[in-house]
Amino acid sequence: MLALLLIPILVSGYIMIVQNPYHYFRLHRHDGQLLYLKVATYGTFCLFCTTIIAVLIKFFLPNFHLLDLIAKNFILTGDEKNDHIYALLTLLSVTSILFSWIYVFIVWIKNYILGYFYSKKHLATYNKICQAKNARVLRKTLSNGSIDCMLLDALESTPKRPVLINLASKKVYIGIISGLSDPNEKEEPNKYISFFPVMSGYRDKDTMLLEFTNVYPNKIKDLNIVVSTDEISHISWFDFKLYNSVNNSAAKEEKRNTKSN
Repeated sequence: MLALLLIPILVSGYIMIVQNPYHYFRLHRHDGQLLYLKVATYGTFCLFCTTIIAVLIKFFLPNFHLLDLIAKNFILTGDEKNDHIYALLTLLSVTSILFSWIYVFIVWIKNYILGYFYSKKHLATYNKICQAKNARVLRKTLSNGSIDCMLLDALESTPKRPVLINLASKKVYIGIISGLSDPNEKEEPNKYISFFPVMSGYRDKDTMLLEFTNVYPNKIKDLNIVVSTDEISHISWFDFKLYNSVNNSAAKEEKRNTKSN
């Protein structure tokens, strides 16, 4: 009898988490018992809501006896009292799962409508409404000031802002972010990033100053580079004017002072 409540709680909670992109994009943060508790929490929420709905229906429609109809047509124990209990639990179980599907469908409609306006705001980035829908929801799950938030800003920027990508191997790229991987059950967002390189080089192992060796033509298509964020040490915005004025500026100033003296 208890299984008639436990199984629907887990099923409806699973539907709420997996089919709702806001919770799905945050799923990689939870593991083990915490994940089970989260599923059980949302499943209990569905069961609670369906119970409230059942009470309201009975209050406003006192002559509506769906429970009696189920108990009479599906006799399990032969005992009227027990059959009513089984009918009640079965009804709550089915309606809680149905409620979870209705809930995520309403959320999907809301996200699709908002995603449409989001795609209009970022026409240069998203060709499909579903892409914009997912990006809008993903942004809500990111913390301000994080690398993930910065990468999404770079992807959606108009005009495109270049970023400086520093790899753990001391290889550096200046590029335009062109694509980001979506999160899933195990991987965080932006596990892989795609970018169009503008310049590349390395950091001097002694001074850590940037040394650029290659400039890439912007007319070449399909020059995107895909790297794993595990290979990236840090990322920052890049401004060419600021770089020319700041890079090795201390050494240059010291040389000027030496000559003047």
